[in-house]
Amino acid sequence: MLRLQIISTKKLSRLKDDLQKSQIENFSLQFKLLLKNLTIKRLELNKKSEIKLKVGEPFKIRVTPSESKGIQLVLFKNGIFWANGNREVSSLNDLFLFVENGSLYKSSSEYSFKTCTFLEITVKQFLQTYLVK
Repeated sequence: MLRLQIISTKKLSRLKDDLQKSQIENFSLQFKLLLKNLTIKRLELNKKSEIKLKVGEPFKIRVTPSESKGIQLVLFKNGIFWANGNREVSSLNDLFLFVENGSLYKSSSEYSFKTCTFLEITVKQFLQTYLVK
């Protein structure tokens, strides 16, 4: 036997309100988690910017083509050249540069960049170290 339940308009309205409150609470919780993650990422970025690079210390850096060109020119002026001895700006489409023992290396591999144990620096940190005022 099939039972048909009739729900009053008031009860239906209450159910709708409860559902909306639940959705709002769920959204609020997700938003709080997002803010927490952003705060953690900001703290991590701040820690990175506190890292001090010493001239001559091995490092790795993520670059755009224009940043790569500028960084290469600054490195050449500081006596750091491509590992093959070349002193010309090249490999602008490679996203990662590495410097070790006076030599410059490049890579397009995210894996190579992540697994390399050199100190990771930002372009700002590079400029603060190599363009001393």
